[in-house]
Amino acid sequence: ELEAELKVTKDALNSARKGESVAGKLEDDLLEARSDAEQKAAKIMSLEQVVKELKSRTKELEQHAQLSQKSAAIEAAKESKKMRREHNDIIGDLEQKLRTSDKEAAMREDALRKEVGEIR
Repeated sequence: ELEAELKVTKDALNSARKGESVAGKLEDDLLEARSDAEQKAAKIMSLEQVVKELKSRTKELEQHAQLSQKSAAIEAAKESKKMRREHNDIIGDLEQKLRTSDKEAAMREDALRKEVGEIR
């Protein structure tokens, strides 16, 4: 009967050792899974920070683009106004020259008529 009890105890011991081995493996697996989860969580946090920074940068660039567009529109309007003024000045100068030429031509015509009248 002692041998049977010894055998049962040995079997229980072997079973306990196997269970301890399985428990050790499961604990190692659990630690590895926790480590992986922590690494993934850190990576997610890092990526979320990158996304946040990119969104902020995008917003800054959009604001800069809007300011640039407004500035370009203002500059284009100024340039257009300047060119229109220059155009009007040139037209005014040409009209003045035309009036002066008309007066000179009329004076020459009068002088020629007078001369023709004197010749007759």
